[in-house]
Amino acid sequence: MSGEPRDWSEERPVHDDRDDDARRDHRDADSDQRQSQRDQRHAEREVRWAERSARRAERAARPHLHFQTHGIGIGVDPDEIARSVSSAFLGDDVGGETHEETVERTFAIDGMARLRVNNVSGETNVRTGPAGEVKVVARKVVRGTSADRAKRLLENVELRIEQQGNEVRVAPRLYEQERGWLDMFRGPRFRVDFEITVPRECGIEAQTVSGDLSIAGTRGPLHVGSVSGEVELSDVQGPLRLKTVSGDVDCRDYVGHVEGSSVSGDVTIRPARVRSIRFESVSGDLSIEGELEAGQEHRLKTISGDVELALASPSATIEFRTNSGDVTCDIVGARIVREGRKDKTIVLGEGRARVSVKSVSGDLTITSAFATADTASNASRPEPAS
Repeated sequence: MSGEPRDWSEERPVHDDRDDDARRDHRDADSDQRQSQRDQRHAEREVRWAERSARRAERAARPHLHFQTHGIGIGVDPDEIARSVSSAFLGDDVGGETHEETVERTFAIDGMARLRVNNVSGETNVRTGPAGEVKVVARKVVRGTSADRAKRLLENVELRIEQQGNEVRVAPRLYEQERGWLDMFRGPRFRVDFEITVPRECGIEAQTVSGDLSIAGTRGPLHVGSVSGEVELSDVQGPLRLKTVSGDVDCRDYVGHVEGSSVSGDVTIRPARVRSIRFESVSGDLSIEGELEAGQEHRLKTISGDVELALASPSATIEFRTNSGDVTCDIVGARIVREGRKDKTIVLGEGRARVSVKSVSGDLTITSAFATADTASNASRPEPAS
């Protein structure tokens, strides 16, 4: 056979449509599976929030007698008195004994307040109250195999509630007078519930291990850390530093700068005016609904968690880089200005906010949302300097 040799270097690979169909079907199946898992996580989270609300309502409805002595109050459940008296005379502690003590302290503040609270086991709730005042109500609850055991455990829990200048520090102090004392914190035998009111302008540093944490209505820097408890933030403004391990975070009506990380808990910020955000997540989902401020950089990074952006005023340039995740955008007028095998650049409107989303296997979903009246109202209020 005569003729010039064939130059294979100029040949293009033969395109087989069946390969594309197979890859598309596989990608769709993976996407459906991830959506199903995401829906299941959301349903489980709603159940946890409902259970938490029920616990709060039950505790609020519980009758208490309150005695005040030198700024320290002791709350006593009448039913608990009956059980204690019965136990003292009859020695009936087969089912274990529960003992409670409530301590109340009030501090005068001159200037911007700061609150530092650490809680190992139990709920921590922070709300706004009168200006120039921080009030702490702490309820200790212990359970022992007998009345004497429960009383001894209760005595071993000291509440450190102290003031240094305009800063109030709150934390349980644990005595190690008997072996195995710290094991109490691994079980249901010990908890301290804090109800704290602070001035509207207040900087807060709150760290919890296994209890839930909620903060509402404050204006000032927030530093929040949680290991396994749920975190709820509502109507707060100010720079937010957030670090969680397995608990979910629900942040509503927020305005400010955000930075932080999460291991497996889901993080939801809605509605919000996010001035800037730098956040990393391993397996939890990250959802933001509201406005990403124009002219600022917003950086989000996940391993397997999904990212959902519901933008009230879509004007952003979004760079999405991923190994195997998908991107979905239903905003009218969105433009893909750059597309590679593992990255896409999407421009919404004038593209003023700069958003970077990096993910190994998580998906990115971009939708349109409308700013609520609450968000607009919050955004008009000044934010305290950090």
